[in-house]
Amino acid sequence: MVDQAIRLNSNFPMWSVRPFAVAYFMAGRYGEAVGIYKRSSPENISGVHWALKSGALAALGRTEDAKASVKEALKRFPDLKIQGIVISPGWSDAERQRIVESFRLAEFPACAKPAILAKAEKPFHLP
Repeated sequence: MVDQAIRLNSNFPMWSVRPFAVAYFMAGRYGEAVGIYKRSSPENISGVHWALKSGALAALGRTEDAKASVKEALKRFPDLKIQGIVISPGWSDAERQRIVESFRLAEFPACAKPAILAKAEKPFHLP
């Protein structure tokens, strides 16, 4: 659906960058996800999206770029951790697994602070 939306409007609005990038990431189309993130300024990317961008870069084998992205993400969002992202409601088990695998490749910090985990309806423990 994202491909079709982009074909219909290649000058798509900036608000659509985040959902388009997530769709590509979850489909395993990491190159397209990174390309979509390039269309947004760093100031407009949330912590989760910095992490998804880092994971996509790592999944593409762009290790140094992924590490630099993680470093920038943590500079902007110091409490950002894999566990804190996967406890968010709305992710399927398959999506959580994709996040964990790619974020580990990017060497993203794993464990969230207890205060963040306490807010989760369903805490997720990393294998």
